[in-house]
Amino acid sequence: MIRSAKVIAIQDLTLADSLTRKWSRLLLILTIIVLGGACGRANFDQDPFSGMALWEENEDSVLYVGSGEGRLLAISLPDEQLLWIYPETDQTPLGPVYSPPAITTDLLYLATANDNRDIENKKIDRGVLYAFDHQECAKNPQRCIDSWSFPDSRALGELGHEVGPLIGGPVVEGETVVVGSSDGSMYAVSATDGTLAWEFPTGDKIWSTPTVVGGIVYFGSLDHTVYAVNLADGYPIWSYETGGAITGTPLVLDGRLYIGSFDGNLYILDTDTGSDVGVIPLGGWIWAGPTVDATKKTVYITTMGGNLYALDRRGLDRGQELEQWLPVPVSGPVLAPPSILNDRILFTDDRGVRMVRLDGRTDRREPCTLSSRVRAAVVPYKDLVYLIDDAHDIWVLDTETCKPNIVFGLGRN
Repeated sequence: MIRSAKVIAIQDLTLADSLTRKWSRLLLILTIIVLGGACGRANFDQDPFSGMALWEENEDSVLYVGSGEGRLLAISLPDEQLLWIYPETDQTPLGPVYSPPAITTDLLYLATANDNRDIENKKIDRGVLYAFDHQECAKNPQRCIDSWSFPDSRALGELGHEVGPLIGGPVVEGETVVVGSSDGSMYAVSATDGTLAWEFPTGDKIWSTPTVVGGIVYFGSLDHTVYAVNLADGYPIWSYETGGAITGTPLVLDGRLYIGSFDGNLYILDTDTGSDVGVIPLGGWIWAGPTVDATKKTVYITTMGGNLYALDRRGLDRGQELEQWLPVPVSGPVLAPPSILNDRILFTDDRGVRMVRLDGRTDRREPCTLSSRVRAAVVPYKDLVYLIDDAHDIWVLDTETCKPNIVFGLGRN
């Protein structure tokens, strides 16, 4: 078992010598939120990350965007035409969005942190999972409305309590949707009508988007624990306690689960037993989940301190030491998981999009800069990259020219 590892950063994206006041303040806020545990409520409706997902069926490609303020947009690709938006810009948004929607042929699922639909025009500190018939919305945009939402009055009666803000995104597997909540529970509902199937409580808030593989739901909690529960009935299979809060999405590959923790370690767990087969110290808080390349040989993971690591899975199994790439300064924390496009890995920071080649060479230029910081992960499409910034503006980026163009100025309306 790999315990102390001589495994070091393949890509060390260290911050400049002096941190900006803005970044220092964010670190302090996140310290209070995450390490403060249940001592106070996490006010997560100040700077929503937004979330995007690409849906491709036959020859049709649609980019679905959950904006930070709580609007759902459908944009056709490659012509970048707005197909529909809900609610319209002159209507009250649904509530803050922090994660990408989940999409099936029939429905699209979007999680929000608050409920803005109160009849007295007061937002409720209740997370809501919405389901939309996206094909019907495309046919008749003027009549687009959610098909159902969770929790409804029946679900609230069954639960006996409110559902906390939804920070992590939903995941659909078969006839079930699972989503974690800031009230500390993982919920499973019917993908068809939103009926509650089961609730699995943990010891603290769940901001982790789950992963479902082989009928097992894997996720982390701010109670420092990784959980594996049965998708069919929510029955616990195993749990593993780390030394810090867990907010990222677990990566499951070939019987191994990879997840980072706020204790600065990357954990490699056996998916059958939950026992650890590797604990790799990375030296910085880990917010986002790992990403794997197309060959499934290399795992990439970012830290909040501005580090990007590339770990050879075969090297991890053998415990061998890996080489280190040259450092590149970044601006602010890296909160979104990296994305891969062709021969580059891309990640976002306060100034825009950074790019590193998969062979370890760094693009020796400034980041592809936007007018506002980016917290959400980018969405690759052919040779382009789509992203949304904190001002809720949607951009397309040519990775060769590093030139961003506005697709939809939601924050400018």
